[in-house]
Amino acid sequence: MEYNVFRKVLVYVVIMLFVGTGVLPIISGDDSELTGVEDAYVFLDWTDGVHEHSNVTMTDSTGYYEMNVAEGEVGVSAMVMLLEGNKMMYVMNHTGTFDVSGSSCMSWKNITLQNFPNDTACIKGHVYDNESMAPIQADISIYFSEDYCFGANTTTSDGGGYYELNIPPLNVTIIVSADGYYSSINYTKLGEGETETFDFYLNPEPPLPPPTAILKGCVKDVDTSDAIEDAQVTVYDVDYYNYDNSTYTDSEGYYEFDLPKGNFSIYVSDDDYFDCFICNIYYLCGIFPYVVWWRENYHFVLIHT
Repeated sequence: MEYNVFRKVLVYVVIMLFVGTGVLPIISGDDSELTGVEDAYVFLDWTDGVHEHSNVTMTDSTGYYEMNVAEGEVGVSAMVMLLEGNKMMYVMNHTGTFDVSGSSCMSWKNITLQNFPNDTACIKGHVYDNESMAPIQADISIYFSEDYCFGANTTTSDGGGYYELNIPPLNVTIIVSADGYYSSINYTKLGEGETETFDFYLNPEPPLPPPTAILKGCVKDVDTSDAIEDAQVTVYDVDYYNYDNSTYTDSEGYYEFDLPKGNFSIYVSDDDYFDCFICNIYYLCGIFPYVVWWRENYHFVLIHT
């Protein structure tokens, strides 16, 4: 299926300073072959050399937008999205940086976006268990990109391990994953009308050890030391089990995990606070023939946003 959504598209960008007043400029020129894009995202990055600020808005039905900024260095970029089944794709462009200065100054920039590329290339192949050579039903995620666009599409291999997906002729990253297996990744660049075959052989993950360790602690406000209720605490295995687990603190800010042996990282978050992250918490458990229990308290203090 072809996705020629926009033959030629134009995002009208108008930047108006806070200083001074005036009537917004009328954009002139021969734009008879250009079509304004509705609901394109327009991003603005601003700096005065000391401070930085970003803002975003969307174009109206004519492709027009305006935004107020202070004097300084400005960059504007535009992006529009295509959703088609499992496929998600963006095309984008930018102005580069330019200076905005002077009272009552008004600036405008036109940004043109290229067509969405058509799905004229193809990736196909099989997924197998690397030990038994049995076919695997796996998730296939394909990411594609070029200077002006990026996107992704997904599919699933069938009972015989076979998959096939039509994609744009771009730089391609293929990630294959299945429950109980390590993921596998490959890269390629496809040309117009080109088909490539990639077979994947996934290695089984080792069985997860039993939970022989306890991680517990409290989450508190860094200024008041008050307990933070309903903060999310997530642990990630950093060895090779692809293990993660998550819980929420109680009214006392307390949390607790039963964990298998291994090395873990902890991530703590709450809507009203900056996030907190700790890497590599070590648990030495399961020393044969005894089970060693290591109870460790990790208390977190979070800073208000």
